Amino acid sequence: MIRGLYTSASGMIMEAIKTDITANNIANTDTSGFKKELAILKASPEMDIYRLNDVKEIPNKGPFLTPFVGKLGTGTVVDETYTSFEQGQIVQTGDIYNLALLGTGFFTVADADGNIFYTRDGSFIRNQDGNIVTKEGNFLLGERGPLVLADGDTVINSRGEVRLDGEFLDNIAVVDFQEKTGLEKIKDNLFKESELSGQPFPAECQIIQGSIEQSNVNPIKEMINLITALRAYEANQKCIQTHDDTLGKAVNDIGRPL
Repeated sequence: MIRGLYTSASGMIMEAIKTDITANNIANTDTSGFKKELAILKASPEMDIYRLNDVKEIPNKGPFLTPFVGKLGTGTVVDETYTSFEQGQIVQTGDIYNLALLGTGFFTVADADGNIFYTRDGSFIRNQDGNIVTKEGNFLLGERGPLVLADGDTVINSRGEVRLDGEFLDNIAVVDFQEKTGLEKIKDNLFKESELSGQPFPAECQIIQGSIEQSNVNPIKEMINLITALRAYEANQKCIQTHDDTLGKAVNDIGRPL
């Protein structure tokens, strides 16, 4: 009886986490370069179940509890959150500073303090100082440092070579990681290098100027996932209510004098 309470409670906790993850995916449907997250689940340790009051004496071995009924599951928990790096749809914007990556890789950006981050969001703009920056003000890096462009005809080819009025300036620093799932996901659609991700290396992907990569979130699938998680949460909630009612009757009614 009590095991059922714990199993249902763990199910509610799991579905609540899945709901938060799905809601965050839906909220970022229109965020350029956003990569959806998935909840990876695992079963809690199982328990061996034996029949009570059925002890048999085995010669030279002493009492032995038998028979073995089977195993009892004790619920499910969220093991980890996985980021899906599936390619998002590329759409044209006409803005020469907007860039999209076709294939695996990340733009390299830096904040005002020089901290290095990585992103798939290529909705860059040119600020008043000529720096190419993200919407949050992080600097897009080339191989020679922050990319600075004066007024003129800016052309960025598929290899990331930046030319201003036909003159070569720099190569955009686009990198990849051996274990992308090991990247640390932080705010503003940015990723940070970690021990699990390994060191960055030059990426083999295509850069498309005047375009951006959309989020890889499918809003229809995410809405279905959200509804499924809410229904499972409600089902576990009803199980707890049923257990609670049964325990209440066992405490208050059983043994009551007629």
